[in-house]
Amino acid sequence: MKRFGCLVYLGSSLVLSVANPAASSAEPDCSTAMVSGRYSARNGGTIFDDRLLTGGVTVVNFDGVGGWRMENPTFISQGRGVAPPGEMAGTYYINADCSGALNYEVGDLVFQIVVNDSGNEMEGLVIPGKTRPNRVVFWTFKKQVKVRHEN
Repeated sequence: MKRFGCLVYLGSSLVLSVANPAASSAEPDCSTAMVSGRYSARNGGTIFDDRLLTGGVTVVNFDGVGGWRMENPTFISQGRGVAPPGEMAGTYYINADCSGALNYEVGDLVFQIVVNDSGNEMEGLVIPGKTRPNRVVFWTFKKQVKVRHEN
């Protein structure tokens, strides 16, 4: 009788998952177009030179077709203090599995990213390049939402 009960349970589970494909399917595919608009961003980590511990905040604009721009980022580090580097920009892409990358237009710095919450949030890790090999820096991006105030 126990074996029959297990077979009924497994069979009904299979029927339910086939009858309701939404219950077993993954989230919709991601794309570059999913990441569009203004995002607040912050970073933190270590750069293994005179900067040491580092952090920063900025607003990043994503154009939805593969371009990004930070207009006035502010970074601070243990060794150099506050250092606003000026405008930063580059390209980006998002894969169907919601992974992707931001490429900085100067040098070989790449941010590996993962998209969450239908494009409203992203997490990233700077991947050191040959010209900037000595860093571990994490990024968090959150889409900015305009709040309408009624008078």
